[in-house]
Amino acid sequence: MQIKGLFKKNIHKNKINNLDSSNINVPDGLYTKCPVCSKIILTEDMYLNNCVCPECGYYMKLDARTRISMVVDKNTFSEWDTNIEERIHVNTQVMRRKSRILKEKQILMRQ
Repeated sequence: MQIKGLFKKNIHKNKINNLDSSNINVPDGLYTKCPVCSKIILTEDMYLNNCVCPECGYYMKLDARTRISMVVDKNTFSEWDTNIEERIHVNTQVMRRKSRILKEKQILMRQ
């Protein structure tokens, strides 16, 4: 019995490893990679599965319009109040008082 080759790993070179990556031409957006389990999913299959990874069940991030199109029937959604502007009301006196209180608490915690 020969011991020489008994513990040697058999390394088989895979044909895929020998391919030059510059020769592979895959269109952008054809596949999507799950950020949790790193499985490569066909994008069309992912959308048919409501943007949920079939391997781990992770819900992919969606923009609002895509989510709405998945939930409502086609041509039945009408957006209301499209002319509303976002306003941020900041009362400077209240903010100054809160920042002063926080600074005083930080000073007290240091002592």
